[in-house]
Amino acid sequence: MEMDVWFEPKIVIEVIASEITPSPSHKAGANCIRQNYGLALRFPKFTD
Repeated sequence: MEMDVWFEPKIVIEVIASEITPSPSHKAGANCIRQNYGLALRFPKFTD
């Protein structure tokens, strides 16, 4: 997956999700749970 834009964060936003699932296409936490898999948020929502 190639990123279109990189930016420097200015604020922190809290996100909740139904669950965290293994993902072959996302790289967050790569290889922590399973080889060649990252972690993805299922049904993410921003909180107020």
